[in-house]
Amino acid sequence: TAPLRPAVPELKPGATYLLEAVLRTAKLGHLFTQGTSDSNQAWVEVTATSGETVVGKSGGINGAGEVDPWSHFVNSFVLDKGGNRINRRNGQDIFTTLYNHQIPPGAADVIHYRFSVPEDARGQLVVTVELKYRKFDTEYMRFVQGDEGYVNDLPVMVLARDRVTFPLAGSDSPPDNPPSPIPEWERWNDYGIGLLRKGERGELRQAEHAFG
Repeated sequence: TAPLRPAVPELKPGATYLLEAVLRTAKLGHLFTQGTSDSNQAWVEVTATSGETVVGKSGGINGAGEVDPWSHFVNSFVLDKGGNRINRRNGQDIFTTLYNHQIPPGAADVIHYRFSVPEDARGQLVVTVELKYRKFDTEYMRFVQGDEGYVNDLPVMVLARDRVTFPLAGSDSPPDNPPSPIPEWERWNDYGIGLLRKGERGELRQAEHAFG
């Protein structure tokens, strides 16, 4: 079911779904994030709530200021010859890249999230997606401070945000989802670009379908 908003599907309590979020670079003439992409910290935070209950989350920050390592990061993860992360701006030791999630100008990325609706969920399920940025991650800042107990309190900026409200089966309260300001053809095109860049066979088929 795509693109989401203003129409959205009804979700069933107890069922499992795949949610795909599209990140796109607009008004940039370079890679995002560019620069010191191994120590820049940009990531996606996704929160699903039913009423006051958080039923799913990715990209949260703990009390020490550390981002959940299973989050989707929009940066690069580079290694030295021993397989250790380049974590202290020691660029002379870079040997290979584990991943590079930077997004070129005018391009996009697609991130896949699987979640299950709790059996006892009622009413609506609200999913909020935010792209967040912080200049340095906690691992690097602890090296700078020389303190393993350092709490990373560097400011976190929200660069982009979106929200979708899904009705749950049996609900009599229709969700309020304003239409997206992005034209539908452009949303399909960005979705296709993000899938094409991943290059896996299944995602290439999805990209072909999206472009069609």
